[in-house]
Amino acid sequence: ALGMRGDVVLLGPAGRSVAVREHAGPVAQLEVPERIKEHLELRDRTCVFAYCNRPARWTQKDHITPHAEGGETDTDNLACLCQHHHNLKTHTGWTYTMIEPGVFLWRSPHGSTFLRDHQGTQDLTPRPVSPPGAQQQARPT
Repeated sequence: ALGMRGDVVLLGPAGRSVAVREHAGPVAQLEVPERIKEHLELRDRTCVFAYCNRPARWTQKDHITPHAEGGETDTDNLACLCQHHHNLKTHTGWTYTMIEPGVFLWRSPHGSTFLRDHQGTQDLTPRPVSPPGAQQQARPT
């Protein structure tokens, strides 16, 4: 029942109230239950890959730590990824962690780093440093 201790009420699409158990705990299965899917869609809003804005309702629910490697099926280990970015993560070496609910740190296989949250994406990749004296090279006159 709505309002039970531990429930959080979020405003869903079209102003609909949705109760989400704050600490419902993991389920012992790979398949993500509807109650957890709905929570993820409200939390993430879109695919959580860097610069993607595909609506969460059209995404796959990804185990950040794969289920086969002991990753639990709960909101602390799941995020919304569109099919393209789910495939990219699974097959090309991209990795990510959830820093806090709705905030994700992505690492590319080439060392680029991106911070993704509800405000968008920040590229945190350090820029190359020019060697000393590189800016003082002679220019043609």
